[in-house]
Amino acid sequence: MNAESKVVWSFMALLAGCGLIAQGIRSTSAPGGSEQRFRNLSDAVVIEIHDGVSQRVLRGEFRAQASVSGSVIRAATLAGENDNAVGTAEIELSRHPSGALVQELEVDVDGLTSNASFDVLIDGQRVGAFDTDPRGAAELERFGRVAEARVKAAD
Repeated sequence: MNAESKVVWSFMALLAGCGLIAQGIRSTSAPGGSEQRFRNLSDAVVIEIHDGVSQRVLRGEFRAQASVSGSVIRAATLAGENDNAVGTAEIELSRHPSGALVQELEVDVDGLTSNASFDVLIDGQRVGAFDTDPRGAAELERFGRVAEARVKAAD
């Protein structure tokens, strides 16, 4: 086998491996289908950040913010028992040109325990998790189509 053939076959094997990895990521990140959807957070009230032993370390309440170009925006300031730990959270909902309702959840924290894992709960339901960096800071961003209830056609 000449050097050129070895390069081509190596490249093809690399592409196949990347495809398998991508398929694995896709199947684990979107259970029940290829498109991940999450619940509509437009009426969210409380956001909490919990540590590894389910102890609340930060809490905030969402408030409506000024609407920008037809988007619904809700924001919360996060505070906790530890004066050093702070954060912000924002939910933005908008209509995609296709008509789909999409939302973005962004959580930024600072002053938490460094190199630790935390859960994000909204109204008591877990919506995500993050790991802090060596400074105790982290950011969680989730963007996707909202799971909307189907409207039953009138009989």
